[in-house]
Amino acid sequence: MSHQLLDPLQLFFGDANQAEARIYARLTLDDPHGCTLSGQITGPECEHAQTLPASFRLVDRGPGVSLLAESIVPDPCFWSPELPFLYRADVELKRGGEVFARGSRIIGLRPLGVRGKRLYWEGKNWVLRGVSRDLLADAPLSDWRENLTTMVVERPDATLLSEASRTGVAIVATCDSASVDPREELRRVSRFPAVVMFVVGAEQRPTRAWRQIAPNVILAQRCSREQHELGEATQVVFVDESSLGEAWLAPVTQAVVVCRAGGVESTVSAARAGCDRVQSDTAKWGEFAGYVSAKPQARGDTVGDGM
Repeated sequence: MSHQLLDPLQLFFGDANQAEARIYARLTLDDPHGCTLSGQITGPECEHAQTLPASFRLVDRGPGVSLLAESIVPDPCFWSPELPFLYRADVELKRGGEVFARGSRIIGLRPLGVRGKRLYWEGKNWVLRGVSRDLLADAPLSDWRENLTTMVVERPDATLLSEASRTGVAIVATCDSASVDPREELRRVSRFPAVVMFVVGAEQRPTRAWRQIAPNVILAQRCSREQHELGEATQVVFVDESSLGEAWLAPVTQAVVVCRAGGVESTVSAARAGCDRVQSDTAKWGEFAGYVSAKPQARGDTVGDGM
């Protein structure tokens, strides 16, 4: 039985509130004729809480450009650093009623979004406080979670993403390498509930097609004095603090996250305190959607890059 057919499977959620959440499985095949997608959603499970998991059917929604199955989960439990609730989707691909591929994925229902120039979590204003993992490579995930600190990581590996999803550490995944296709990297990291945001370099331009790749991940783009043209799907702008006050930044309508090259910190709590200092030091320019202590720039890095 082939599992590779399900490698491109997308698992995402649509409308989600306290009463119910709609979870979707979507698969694009070269020849979808006679194929259906179905299965079940099981959960929630949480490392930090006792749960009573239940199962809900994934129902095929009929022919279309892609195969699509939907499940309605009543009284959903949302993923958060405090309580990282996870659901598992067991999916079957059938042709003519015969199963010829099976696969499993996890999903977390994150109530995180962008409204104007603000981020919100469960309808409340949420200020991102992030720290580059390079500043604290040896710090255990439990320290990040206890200090409610978002980890900023360049191309995080699957082991870290899986453990962070289970433990409850929000991750901003970055992709600054010019040799990596950002769309493929977005497709890879968006499979993990811990990834709340995806950041690309200033030379990239997120398009609406990127939203189809990862409907539940916030798309962000770096900007600098030299490069500040935004993609049509860019929701958040990452800027170095030296850019504050620049004329090009004034008309930006997206949420803005301010970055400062951090020093050598020994603990997550100390590094997070650095985010608070950035907020205080930049208050004269206004309130921003987030503050990041980034890794120091290497020689040759452009302004705004180098997280």
